[in-house]
Amino acid sequence: NSGVPWLSCKSIAKWANDESENSTWGQFGAAVSASYVQHVLKRFFIPDEVQVFDKSVPKPCLPPMVPHFIGRQQKVEDIFRVLTSPAARLVSVSGPPGFGKTSLAIAVGHQLKQLGLPVYFLSLRSVKTVEELISDLLNTFAHTSSDVTGREHSKLCGFLSAIPSNICIILDNADVLFESSGETSQNVLELLEMIFSDCKNVSFLLTTRTSLQSVLGRKFGDHMSVGVASLDRKSSQMLVQELVPVADESEYCRLAEVCGDVPLAIKLLCGQIVDEKKSASQFLDHFSCSSKTVIGLLDDPDAPNDQRLNVLFESYFKRLSQEEQEAFVCLSVFVSEVFDEQAAVNVIGGDENTAKKALLRLKRKYLVEGNSSEPVLFSFHPLIRSFGFEKAAGMKEIAREAERRFLSYYVKLFEDLNNQFPAGNSLLAFHDFEFNKENIVHSLSEGVQNEAVRDAIFDVLSDADLFLDTIFYFERGWTFFKIYNLAIAKAKEQRKFKAVHQLLIAKAVGEITWCDGAALSLLKKAEEIEKQNTLLISQVVMGKRMCYLGIHLLIYRAAVKGGEFLEKGVSLLSSENAILRVLSFQIFALFTAKREKSSYYRNIVLTECANRPSLYAFFKAIEEDDCDDEKENENPKTVSQPLILALALLINFIANCFGMQEVIYKLEMPISQLQKEIEAEAQNDRLYLPLLFIAENTLTKVKIEQESAAAMQLALDNFIEENGRLNPDTAVRYYYIGRTLCRQENCDAALTSHYEALDIRLKLFGNNADTAESYYQIGNTQFNKKDYESALQSLQKALAIRQNLHGKIHPDVARACFSIGATKHCLNEYDSAVHWYQRALDIRVALYGKEHPGSADSYHCIGESQCEMEDYDSALESCQQALGIRLKLFGRESEDTSNSLRQMELIRSRMKF
Repeated sequence: NSGVPWLSCKSIAKWANDESENSTWGQFGAAVSASYVQHVLKRFFIPDEVQVFDKSVPKPCLPPMVPHFIGRQQKVEDIFRVLTSPAARLVSVSGPPGFGKTSLAIAVGHQLKQLGLPVYFLSLRSVKTVEELISDLLNTFAHTSSDVTGREHSKLCGFLSAIPSNICIILDNADVLFESSGETSQNVLELLEMIFSDCKNVSFLLTTRTSLQSVLGRKFGDHMSVGVASLDRKSSQMLVQELVPVADESEYCRLAEVCGDVPLAIKLLCGQIVDEKKSASQFLDHFSCSSKTVIGLLDDPDAPNDQRLNVLFESYFKRLSQEEQEAFVCLSVFVSEVFDEQAAVNVIGGDENTAKKALLRLKRKYLVEGNSSEPVLFSFHPLIRSFGFEKAAGMKEIAREAERRFLSYYVKLFEDLNNQFPAGNSLLAFHDFEFNKENIVHSLSEGVQNEAVRDAIFDVLSDADLFLDTIFYFERGWTFFKIYNLAIAKAKEQRKFKAVHQLLIAKAVGEITWCDGAALSLLKKAEEIEKQNTLLISQVVMGKRMCYLGIHLLIYRAAVKGGEFLEKGVSLLSSENAILRVLSFQIFALFTAKREKSSYYRNIVLTECANRPSLYAFFKAIEEDDCDDEKENENPKTVSQPLILALALLINFIANCFGMQEVIYKLEMPISQLQKEIEAEAQNDRLYLPLLFIAENTLTKVKIEQESAAAMQLALDNFIEENGRLNPDTAVRYYYIGRTLCRQENCDAALTSHYEALDIRLKLFGNNADTAESYYQIGNTQFNKKDYESALQSLQKALAIRQNLHGKIHPDVARACFSIGATKHCLNEYDSAVHWYQRALDIRVALYGKEHPGSADSYHCIGESQCEMEDYDSALESCQQALGIRLKLFGRESEDTSNSLRQMELIRSRMKF
């Protein structure tokens, strides 16, 4: 009877070998045949044969499956497929400490075990020589045969080859052996080579913290190297959901992001949340307020060492050479996760070739990650960089010099990009700025505290106003003001009045189109410095201030006074101010009534743009009539440049103020062309997406016939499909769609978009400045619907958040107070309206002084409410205050001045009755 199962087992084994080249099942048929033999023997009660088989195969040793193993299933399948193939018998899994190499290896081991393949797991954490490795292997396999003799190497091979089954040996932390001296590494390679030669039934799975591709790949052609990085975000969120099931979707996302999508970090953080019985949001708020690094916050001194990220990283750091340790600390000064090789080499310092070699060694050891598609790009995982911050505290001089080199490199890079912007290469300037944005913004903001780069920052910011304003015009405008505020404060502290003067003028560009902003106040402060330092300030910079003041006054429809300042300012400009000159002359061309004079200005514009094809095409497109210019055919069709976005926005604002619909209509064509060109670039390079967003919003502003709500929603749906809904950029897009729909008087659809933006911002950030802005725009939209009660509630929420963030004296707080006043007025609560208008006035006077358009607006509205209360004396006094300010700022020929005069007449007429 026993002949049947034995024959069956032999047939299965032969089938597996015969089919191995053609069948996936055949790849592991041979591997499982021996275990099937054992199964059949047991089934047919052949105890003697079973005992012989059991004695021949040592008892497998494999740790239990790691709980909550998520996101690595595909890698498990890939490794499993290789290890059950006769063609490959060596796989190395490498990655940073704590990223899940061992968990992955154990998971592979369990999948092999399920198929009956014996698996043996050995930890080599304390093994430092090949002799110790052989000793551990002998201890595991020596009992399989008592008659094997000879040298240790031969004895081991004899034991392994005597096992009547394919086996897999997992060597955990095998990099310890390869990090030792060259002799040890060579001995290990020779041992593996001997085993593979003599033992056809053995395969190895190694886990290492260093990539062994270059070491093992040269020796073993069938070696497979698998890198273990952080989890993808979806898998991270699934892991969080398993560990903290009571959290919501936004908390899953935030927890995963804080932990850098690293499994061990996620488990540690979620464990703390569960142990302390806090909500995920409470815990995250505590994290964000802490001065400790993430590595420090996750550390639990009572946990085993293999569950402490700090200990894992520290032990790895100690095994680095001195040169590698210093290079690692130098790279920790990077703010962004991604950086290029040239930047890294500059920050590491010293000899360029030496720095490059150190960078590549850190890459092999997974302390920095390479980019498979872009070899010159590297990335720094947030957790590893967090550990780098801690090490930098103990190597202060190294870190300080690296910070200086970092700041110098990025300030110089920004200077180069800013020079490209007006010179006709602004598309590439935007692209490179976007790639380096985090590092550049950090350098410009924090660099003013560093004496080595401070003056260079003052100089470049004085000329970078148009470039930076365009970048941050539609998104994160606070970044623009933060950069300039820090620079101005430091220049004042250093008593560098020339720098203060230039920075004030540059900062004014950020609010030049705002009717209630600080532009006028900033330019006035710059003028005061000119009066006090007549020999210090150049005529050219004074001309720049006057041009900006003239443009700003035109936004207030003060055509006469604005034109006077603009004309005087442009006469002082030099060739270095070419962009401002052509913009000013183009504005003259629009406002000059006489055809001959207008044609004269247009010809100046086209002449000065002759060597700038993109600018020439832009200004040519917005001429009000065809201009027979001899250079028209000398400028072939060229790629548009993003520089025209800044110019289009300014011209559009002025044209809107004066009802120049024909000009606005002609702006659409060049912006539309640019938008299509950027869209084509963005198909291949995501770094163009922020610029595409700027172009799309600029086009929305200049379009006479706006896109339908359905078209905007379709574009947004496509964006969400690619980038996800819970994304700050998605919220920004909802926000601007809401603004556009509100301008189209489609208030219901606008509210839907604003509520979507609000929901995302609340989930991602809680009550921050963007959340307050969403509440504010919801309130404005409800106001336009005449739903004043709802508007009041939304505006009060915006005010509460803004006061909590900024205090009581802040422009955004003033705007909220003013809007609440307007809402109260419409609710016929005039006394309350006066109160809120007065609060807005007090803030504006504190910020900008009394002689400011915003102050005049507050006085004007106070007068209106007082008039409705029939307090005509007070109303007349308020109106006179507004009139006095407007006359001084705008002159008599201004629409705002005319409004004040009409209001006074109305009040006086009511007083007669």
